[in-house]
Amino acid sequence: MRHVALQEVGGLAHSRGVEVNDIFLYLVARSLRAVVLKRGEHSSGDTKISGNLVGDIIVLLPPDVADPLEGSSFTGPRTR
Repeated sequence: MRHVALQEVGGLAHSRGVEVNDIFLYLVARSLRAVVLKRGEHSSGDTKISGNLVGDIIVLLPPDVADPLEGSSFTGPRTR
């Protein structure tokens, strides 16, 4: 685990054209992937599977995208 200042996350989000929430969602997806792999299970690798209900929107999370910049770019457009 690594602690990151909110300002740093905000700067990253701004530089990628996404919101802080998009970075957060990506990190949640990666954390879920880590749990699945630790249990010896495998994620589907299909980032088109939905089912994550947040408020009134369905958010697609990319658990198999290793690169944080690519991951935040994945979630950003899908939460607009």
